[in-house]
Amino acid sequence: MAYLHSQLTVDDGSNNAYYVAMSEKPQRYDPVESITSRISSLSTKSGSQLSSYMPSGQNLVHQTPSRTFGDPFYGMSIGPTPSTSPSNSPYQSVSRRNEPSSDLDTKLTTSEMNRYVASTIEPDHAYNASCSAVVDRLVHFLQNNVPSDLRPQEVIKGGSLGKGTAVKNRSDADLVVFLSDPQYDSIAKMKKEMSRVRTVLRRFLEDHGECQITGETQFAVKVQLSCHSGYDLDVDILPTCNILATKSPEAVFSEMRQKSDADKRFYSAPLVKLQMEFVERKISSVTKLRTLVRTVKFWRKTAFEESSARRLPVSYPLELITIGEWEDAGRPRDFDIRKGFYRVLDALTKYQNFRKVWNDNYDSQFNVHSAPYVMDPANPFNNVMDASNSWDQVAERAQRTISSGFSDLQALGIVSWQ
Repeated sequence: MAYLHSQLTVDDGSNNAYYVAMSEKPQRYDPVESITSRISSLSTKSGSQLSSYMPSGQNLVHQTPSRTFGDPFYGMSIGPTPSTSPSNSPYQSVSRRNEPSSDLDTKLTTSEMNRYVASTIEPDHAYNASCSAVVDRLVHFLQNNVPSDLRPQEVIKGGSLGKGTAVKNRSDADLVVFLSDPQYDSIAKMKKEMSRVRTVLRRFLEDHGECQITGETQFAVKVQLSCHSGYDLDVDILPTCNILATKSPEAVFSEMRQKSDADKRFYSAPLVKLQMEFVERKISSVTKLRTLVRTVKFWRKTAFEESSARRLPVSYPLELITIGEWEDAGRPRDFDIRKGFYRVLDALTKYQNFRKVWNDNYDSQFNVHSAPYVMDPANPFNNVMDASNSWDQVAERAQRTISSGFSDLQALGIVSWQ
């Protein structure tokens, strides 16, 4: 509950943007809800006219009787945090807070946990079909309704929906739009034209009936789609050039080596295809690994209170950490989900020991890093841990879940996944 003239912080967890509202009336909000539904709720309950807001990192349009304003955001979900963040250390300590309880804090037997995962975490066919259909309609709109110079050569569906790691009723998607016009055929050209491209895309997306614009980042237009049974799907639309169509990954990485950290971030969207291929290779033939990834992501979404004071890890680092722990366990094809989940939680409590790197797309010449690190298999310059400043709090929360729900396994010491 937010009281008279108190700050009600509203987070957009997927891109670390946040907004604060000064409300004239008490407001109740659900931290799982989307930013747009919260802003709408504020507008309705307080009588204010929050009709529009500016892109992330800028000020929201503010009108009385409520004042709204935005604070800067740092980093994005597909690239490292820039050096302009409040602290160059990704492990900056912030104030301890009482995290919400998660169902996964409950002590469950193996069979009970399997039933819970199947009923609550795993998406059903109707959910997947509904979300895929609305995304497909948006892709069709982009292919046929935007100006000819912005028509995509190809659209890649990324995010949890595209990688097949979506959690029931908690999906997100990235649409990487590879532009076909030669004026956008290099990173240098995209950097020069990005602001204009976003502006034009946004204007045409406003005409798409199923699409609600929710903001922008430096690299994306953010929209929300109504998905399944009233649930919303957050989508980032990332226009870029398809550099991998003309250059090998090795050539791209050599080019990136010469760039500044800020310029390296323009390569993140073109490399999403490599991210997706990596995750798909790992989980496509091991159904339980896909289930475990979803379980870890569900825990992240339900076990933390979102806050503007910290940047919690997004989905991709947790996917990689889960895959890495599974590989360290010998890549079992059949394993106990409860034990596997415990092993990932236990690893998170020891995050300072992380030294994870995969050489699927680049060789060991890039493997010189300061621990802890979890390197992006698609980008040798992106330690995905750097986008969060809250790994210490993730470790504390993981230990809380272990103590309340997995103390029997902790007492055993080293636990097999079987």
